[in-house]
Amino acid sequence: LKKTIYLPIMIKSKKKIVDSIYYLSRNSYNLKGYKIKLHPASKKLKSFQNFKKKINHIINSMNFKKRDKMTSPIYVGATGGIIEALEKGHEVIHICENTILDLYSDKIWTNIISNKINENIFTYKIKTRGQILKFGKKHRSINKIFNLKKR
Repeated sequence: LKKTIYLPIMIKSKKKIVDSIYYLSRNSYNLKGYKIKLHPASKKLKSFQNFKKKINHIINSMNFKKRDKMTSPIYVGATGGIIEALEKGHEVIHICENTILDLYSDKIWTNIISNKINENIFTYKIKTRGQILKFGKKHRSINKIFNLKKR
């Protein structure tokens, strides 16, 4: 998970994402050595390959000599990968395309500490591991979780 930028299956505003990565690069975030991961469904699409090259160009053209290296994974858009990364102990950076829909607000997710970097970039930490997702072997059906009766 470390040193990776995860792109979603669908991107509504490539400019917003590029501007956000540029913003991170210009403001004390050393992205040198970061890899860009495309969603498996968009890996073969030429537009996503070109977008990946554009992001790599931004990262490789920046001068990061004076900044500390960063390893936090960066997620773009709406994704459940953020919760998994937090539960595995990572601090996460999130670039939201739509903050109303994408943001993991600490007002809703009480076990997440969120900090705003700019209007659509946030960092997340977890208060206590194991409180958002329960990893385990015990099977629980959706019917039991929501007390639904079988029809």
